[in-house]
This record gives sequence, C-alpha cells and structure tokens, in this order.
Amino acid sequence: MRTSKHLMLTVAMLIGISALAQEEDEPRYLFTEKTGKIELSGFGSPIVGFCNAEDEFGVMVGGGGALLINQNYYVGGYGMGLATRNKRDPFTIRDNNQNIEITNRVTEFGHGGLWLGYIHDYKKLVHFGFSTKIGGGAVSLVDEDYDYQDAEDDIGWDVVFVLTPELQVEVNLMRWFKLNLGAGYQFVSGINNTYQTPEGEEVMFFDKNDFNSPVFNISLMVGSFQ
Repeated sequence: MRTSKHLMLTVAMLIGISALAQEEDEPRYLFTEKTGKIELSGFGSPIVGFCNAEDEFGVMVGGGGALLINQNYYVGGYGMGLATRNKRDPFTIRDNNQNIEITNRVTEFGHGGLWLGYIHDYKKLVHFGFSTKIGGGAVSLVDEDYDYQDAEDDIGWDVVFVLTPELQVEVNLMRWFKLNLGAGYQFVSGINNTYQTPEGEEVMFFDKNDFNSPVFNISLMVGSFQ
C-alpha cells in the first residue's frame, strides 16, 4: 500500500512538472494574451496640465484619444494649448529702418501629436503606468485684444518639437471611467527666432528654456475598460 501511494505521488509530481514545462515552452507575445487573441478598445480624455511658462505659472488644456490594446498598451493622438495669458512687457524692434513699439502682446503656445502609453495591473483599483507625448507645435506673440489672430500678424513665431515623458497613477472609478494623474517633464526645442533692437542688437523673442518645465497632468479617461 505504501509503495502504491509513493508511486501515485511520483506520477502526480511528474504530471505537474510536465505541465509547467509545457507552459514555459509556450511562445509569449508582447501585444497578445496567452490565447493569442488581441483585444482592441479605446478611450478619449480631456486633459488639464500645469507647468512653468516663461518663469510664470502656466495652465495647459486639451485632450486626446487612443486605441487601447489588451488594456495594457495604447497609441493615439493629443493636442494641448496654453490657456493662461502671459503678457509681455512692451519692447521696441528695428524693422525696415524704423523703430516699432510692440505692446499688448501675450504668449501663445500649442502642440499636438503622437501619444503612447503602457498601463500596469489595470485590474487593480489603483495602478501605475507611463506615457510619452511626441509632438510638434508653435510659440508666438499675439495681440491680447483679439481671440483670433492671423498668422501673418503674429511675431516671434517659432515651430517647436515637444517631448513629454510621464509617470502616471490611475484610479478605476467606473468600468468606463478612470482618473489619471501624471507627472513628467516637458522638453521643448526649436526656439531660435530673433529681433533687432534700435541699438542693432539681436535678441531672441523667447528664451530656449522658457517652456522646458516639469508638468503635472490630470486626465479624465472615458472609454471601454475592463
């Protein structure tokens, strides 16, 4: 009887080891589950961000949307614009042998592009992730008296490249609704436009580091979540 029990225990152990070996031998894929299926869904989100703009407190508003792959990875697009109106002190430029006084100008800054991200342990009430926004945009000085300004009337206009990596914390509020809090850094490059002062000196409209800043974003994500 004892020999029979030992034999049964040995067989059970061998079956278990074999099953584990088969599972380890199964091919794994980055964007699929063990079954090999790919589940696609999506989400949209308004975004409010806080940053430093020209050494002043800045608020960015916008939104984005993305294709969600197996609830873990997403790829989509976004757009953000500076909502606070940073007013520039009056200054004088030399143009066509004339001195021109520049007044009533505020900073305009916007960017948009690709939005990539990863969500870890999405089934937990509170979980973590990271994302990267890779985009292009522009900075300029516009007349504060007008809501819309023709491009030819803007001054100091520069095309910029913006990269914003973030670490994030998400809270599952409902099956279709999540709160996302992100902290990261906004890298802005491409600022180089200058003007000539009455004394003949070349001065940049914006400093190269005016928009390089830590950022804190709040996103309300609405979509198809598990």
